[in-house]
Amino acid sequence: MKTFNNFRTWKTVQIGTYSDVKLLKEAILSAGFRIGSWAEDVLESTQFVLSTKEREVDLVRVTPEDLGFHDGAYRRDIYKKALSLGLKLCPLEVGPQLRLQYTDQPRLESLQIGMESQVDSEGHESEFRVVHGGDDFIWLVGDHKHLTDFWEKGEYFIFIK
Repeated sequence: MKTFNNFRTWKTVQIGTYSDVKLLKEAILSAGFRIGSWAEDVLESTQFVLSTKEREVDLVRVTPEDLGFHDGAYRRDIYKKALSLGLKLCPLEVGPQLRLQYTDQPRLESLQIGMESQVDSEGHESEFRVVHGGDDFIWLVGDHKHLTDFWEKGEYFIFIK
């Protein structure tokens, strides 16, 4: 079983570098990335708050299998296990900042941000996902998989170390 000390930092990102959500969205778009409508809803919600202080956060990339779930697991169990091992949920800003700062994301990689779900404009709970689906599909999207949804053993989640 892995313990907190076994999780290597996968990537470090800066948060708190934008004082306005509009400027953060413009930066993502001008870098050539796209923002999905569900992610846009989360960014526009009153729940989305940017960090007021610039700081670096160390991210860990884990799969359900890394956490001991060899056949996959439900999101609630993935989160519970990650938190019990000392990992933390990401601040909301991590999803958009990771999209902006992760310019060399491999093709077909999809990263679910371990975060508190946010309610979109249609009333659905949504979490950020950073996706490189192909040449013209490099996005920040919202994902509607919930605490009771099942994740395959090799899917990636991002948490704070």
